[in-house]
Amino acid sequence: MDNEILITVGPGETRVALLHSGVVQELHIERSQNNTLVGNIYMGKVVRILPGLQSAFINIGLERNGFLHFSDIIKQPSSRGKSDSLGATDIRHVLHEGQIIMVQVTKNPINDKGARLTAEISVVSRYFAYLPAGFGNKVSHRIRRRDERQRLQDSLETILSNSVTEGAPQMSAGGYIIRTAAEGVALQYLESDLSFLQRCWSGVESEKATTKNIGRVFQEMTLQMRVMRDLVDDKTSRILVDCDVAFEELSQIMKKHHPDATKLLVNYDDEKPLFHHYKVDDEVTMALQRRVSLESGGYVVFDQTEAMTTVDVNTGGDVGHRDLEKTIFNTNMQASKIIARQIRLRNLGGIIVIDFIDMDDDSHRKQVLGSLKKALLVDKVATFISDFTELGLVQVNRKRTNKSLKELLSDNCPTCEGKGSIKSLTTISYEIWRDILRTTKTYSCQNITIQASPEVTGYLSTEERTALSEIEKSIGCTIELRDDEQYSREQFDIIPV
Repeated sequence: MDNEILITVGPGETRVALLHSGVVQELHIERSQNNTLVGNIYMGKVVRILPGLQSAFINIGLERNGFLHFSDIIKQPSSRGKSDSLGATDIRHVLHEGQIIMVQVTKNPINDKGARLTAEISVVSRYFAYLPAGFGNKVSHRIRRRDERQRLQDSLETILSNSVTEGAPQMSAGGYIIRTAAEGVALQYLESDLSFLQRCWSGVESEKATTKNIGRVFQEMTLQMRVMRDLVDDKTSRILVDCDVAFEELSQIMKKHHPDATKLLVNYDDEKPLFHHYKVDDEVTMALQRRVSLESGGYVVFDQTEAMTTVDVNTGGDVGHRDLEKTIFNTNMQASKIIARQIRLRNLGGIIVIDFIDMDDDSHRKQVLGSLKKALLVDKVATFISDFTELGLVQVNRKRTNKSLKELLSDNCPTCEGKGSIKSLTTISYEIWRDILRTTKTYSCQNITIQASPEVTGYLSTEERTALSEIEKSIGCTIELRDDEQYSREQFDIIPV
């Protein structure tokens, strides 16, 4: 089966799930109060240089200063026509306190750390990436056929030549990368996409010219738009959207920029909520748990810390009766596929150490490692997988650009002092909104009572007061809040009257 993309839009929250053969592979969540900053471009001021770390803190107008490492400072030409950073060996040779510099966010602020920044700016569309400080044009290494690589190179040169003739917005310098999604795409669609990219960069330069000090000069696309850009490919069979407004917006944009994919868009209007129908909510609940069961009776345990994630594979009840080595091998093979899927679903980043069950057979170790690598090939996030170490461990390094699913949906539990976790008040409120919508579709009622802990009802009546009013208007019912001291944070009841 092909891939399906589910897009559900609720009060203050957009959720996107990528399914393969009906199984959830990836989950993306964007909320109004904590939209992703990755891809945003800012004019920032250098406020502090750390020579020992070869890094600098940059004020980009956010609550916490961003972090810029020397390796992420590109070779920009100076006003004298020379490169200030070419051949430089110390960050103090290229930056000084008070300097204004253009930077781009590569990692969102996480915990008490500010955003990770780069001075190597790039603007991305569906088929191209533009690097103002790049040199020459390149084709994605994932496009392997020589004739297709040459066709795309020739197409880009043709489009750029035509744009000069027709007076389209011009890039002052830099280079282009032709992305993997461009493989097999006709010239007219490539031309339309590149025109869109040129307009984006023209907007950045206009904002830069009017920004006197620090501030944002480019905002990355919304989650729905990034899905159209990054997840839709020739393996996508359907894109289901449960919001009429979002459906119309996507339809118009796709007709203009991705007409070949317009036929995939489906307006989902079934009474059963989209994520509930496809059991995505169940997968989210499982992804917040430490233990994941295997079909064989074995299980995998995920322990996530700030520094790294450890993954432990166990045979469980599958101890085998005849061939222990074969039992261990089969369990590890099952675990390799489950681990790869859970890494993507949980959006685990940084260092991930996997402790497979010890195997004596070298060929078994190679097959398990091959299975893990194959399962992670479809992951669009940059990932490195080591061989088995002398201790029988496999290390996976996955680029961390955003919070993991657990960090996004959970708060540290004050009762257990951070040893466990419970869902955040924001997450509980969204679950309540979804339960209310399900209830009103099932029962005919004029009043809804939310019975929950005082902590939750207090949050709903203050922080979520606007959303509460919007829900009342949309369902045509009044909503009352009822405190219950016996309820824990995650407990609540929706009572229709």
